[in-house]
Amino acid sequence: MAVDKVRSSASAAAVMGLVVAAAALLSPPAPGSFNDEVNTLVEIKRALNDPSGALRAWDPEVIAAGDELCDWPMVVCNLKGQVFRLDLSNQNLSGTLSPAIGNLRSMRNLLLCNNSISGAIPDTLGQIVHLETVDLSNNHFTGSIPSTLGGLAHLQHLKLNNNRLSGHIPDSLATASMLSRLDLSFNNLSGHLPIFGASIVSLQGNPLLNPTVEEPHDFPTPKQANSEENSDVLDEREGHILGILAVCLSIACAVTTVITVVAVVCRCRHRHEQAGAVDDVSSAISLTDSGLSQYSISSLFILP
Repeated sequence: MAVDKVRSSASAAAVMGLVVAAAALLSPPAPGSFNDEVNTLVEIKRALNDPSGALRAWDPEVIAAGDELCDWPMVVCNLKGQVFRLDLSNQNLSGTLSPAIGNLRSMRNLLLCNNSISGAIPDTLGQIVHLETVDLSNNHFTGSIPSTLGGLAHLQHLKLNNNRLSGHIPDSLATASMLSRLDLSFNNLSGHLPIFGASIVSLQGNPLLNPTVEEPHDFPTPKQANSEENSDVLDEREGHILGILAVCLSIACAVTTVITVVAVVCRCRHRHEQAGAVDDVSSAISLTDSGLSQYSISSLFILP
């Protein structure tokens, strides 16, 4: 009996193991898992044209033969064996960027610059929550900039310059908390210009962008706050200087008035003195005439 019980227990354990193994094989891989990342890279390769064979080694059969994902060219993994960095720069690639790229949940750096990749930028990039650097510059991407990029809390560098992007710049890029460098130059962007929080922003080469800047957000940046404080100080100084000028002008007007009055008084007095002198001379002349009239002309000569 004991032997039968042992055999029954062993059989049950074997059956349970087979069930668990089958469930593991049949269940879909979790996002960010090894199998999922292999499938994602294969999807990315499938959507791209690779005339130079740069992605030739991206083959799941090689993985099955004992190779590792982290040994694939242009793929850098973290300590957990997950894709940490994907650098396909300068590989003469064309085609499109597969939306499956959003499954590389542990990736921090995506570099696809200097190729000829076209089509839209997948909004699934917003699912890669740990992204710090995205460089898609010098390609042929079209369509609008996905607003989901502005929701990446760790994004520091975003370069989308020298593409064919159009439409408005998402306001979410203006409020991205960690974004320090934003390059959107030489596209076909249009619409208003938000106030960006990034310290380095390049927008040249977009002639349809509206140069009018919108009102700032509710919480001004430190630079804006310092600017407002400096403006208040300048206004206060200007008011003080204008007050001093007004007092000086009043004093100058008063002095001018006093000088004018004194000059008028002096002039009137001078005229009065001149008039008095004329009257004295006239009186003297009159007296002389009256004195001379008492004598005849003959009496003025002394006869011998």
